[in-house]
Amino acid sequence: MAKKTRKNRAGAYFIVIQEIFHWILISGFSMAVIIRVGSSDQVGGVAKSSFNTWGLLAAIAVATILLLWLIRTKVGSKIFGALFALAVFSGAFTTISSLCGLAAAVIGVAAAILLYYNNPRVAVFDVILSLGLAGVAASVGFGMKPEALLIVLVVLSAYDIAAVYFTKHMVKMGRALLQRKVIFAMILPERPSGLLARLGEVGPGKNFVFLGTGDLVLPALLVASVTTWSGVSAALPIVVGAALGLAATHIIFISQRIRKPMAALPPIAAGAALGYAFSLLIG
Repeated sequence: MAKKTRKNRAGAYFIVIQEIFHWILISGFSMAVIIRVGSSDQVGGVAKSSFNTWGLLAAIAVATILLLWLIRTKVGSKIFGALFALAVFSGAFTTISSLCGLAAAVIGVAAAILLYYNNPRVAVFDVILSLGLAGVAASVGFGMKPEALLIVLVVLSAYDIAAVYFTKHMVKMGRALLQRKVIFAMILPERPSGLLARLGEVGPGKNFVFLGTGDLVLPALLVASVTTWSGVSAALPIVVGAALGLAATHIIFISQRIRKPMAALPPIAAGAALGYAFSLLIG
């Protein structure tokens, strides 16, 4: 029993390490993109203040409703999967082109597409996802003010709680997508060997934990926005706060006697919000 407990604890620590690594990758690249574009009036085709709170929430609501409708059939979920992949590759293009230039972006995204659709290893899939989410965060965060994004985080955290614990449609939707091998999440294996597993081998109950992309990209929007308006020093406490929220989320998850899906965004968003409050206090 003690050996099993140590093994479970090691797996939990390894997952937390991966979560923090990918969070730093996403937030770090999004900040780097903002810094790189400097005084430019656009990032990834998005201008400053081009988004507002309710416009973003409406877009997310429409996307959610569309997914719930499409998921009823295998073809529908594949269509939404293709749209999701398009967003990821567009984000990756923004990240690479901003940091390395157009030619590198074309080559990098072409390679990412080939890997993505060729049953990639888990580690490769997660890195591609991180690059894509960083570009999305940089573009959308550049187009919104921090105060507007705080409202978005509060509203979507409340929605996450309702969708996971009350209506439970988020849980059903996630399971249905995983069964069809349409993955909208970061894949976190409990063992290092799982990083080399093929995507086709991944599934519920196979020593993998799934962290939704929204749980990472939404706090990253705040990081990118604060970097845009106040600089890196003001954004760093948000990165730290969200990282602590990520760790707390996993501690809560593994402390359950019977592991059940949980709303991950609220503690992560709370950590990010506290980090932002801290940056305002010291600023």
